Amino acid sequence: MGEEPLDAGVALGGLDPVKEGLPNVGPDWGLCVLPFAQGQKFPQAMMALAVKSAPAESPTDRALFNAIQFFTNLALLQHNAKHDAAKQIRMRAMQQGKAEIKYLVNDQLFPPGFQPALALKEGYLVLATSPDALKSLEDHGAGPLLPQDETLFFRFSPVELARLLRAHREKIIEHVAANQGVAKAKAGQTFDSLAQALDLFDGLTLSHRAGDDQLAWILRIQPVR
Repeated sequence: MGEEPLDAGVALGGLDPVKEGLPNVGPDWGLCVLPFAQGQKFPQAMMALAVKSAPAESPTDRALFNAIQFFTNLALLQHNAKHDAAKQIRMRAMQQGKAEIKYLVNDQLFPPGFQPALALKEGYLVLATSPDALKSLEDHGAGPLLPQDETLFFRFSPVELARLLRAHREKIIEHVAANQGVAKAKAGQTFDSLAQALDLFDGLTLSHRAGDDQLAWILRIQPVR
């Protein structure tokens, strides 16, 4: 006999995902890419989804937090059973202020500074590239403040993206040259032109404002000073 499919309500701690879960999720969400830290080969990043602590008997935020841990642990059990100790991934926990953080570690498999993390912070379920990403956001803030009637949708730094691309310049050029059928010199010129264009802008923010049966999207571009 085959295995019975896992019921979504069981994984969510008895929460009905349609009647009780979905009404308490979103609509606000956002993606944040932070500057490089010393020794990192990629910028820290995080994605946040607004989740309410309701209903009282089975809060949606906690149910989602626990469900993600549950499925992650299942995946880790399968992965670790097939690999020796050096390649096994461990889940660890830490406290950051009032937030409980769960994160994965393996210094041999993951790049320096990469420790996938999960947390509930101030009404949001947050997935981040590491616990340090969450701490860095607290230390340096989330960037320029928006008007009170606007909601942040997306923010990133083009100049930091240029740094990321340059860190992998040769690999990117080789890949483009091989797949596009162009000379490496030509691919290199195109790459450098793109990176120089990104260097001109320090930040890009996309937000939205709703009201009077209208929805407005606002794009702000901040040049490097």
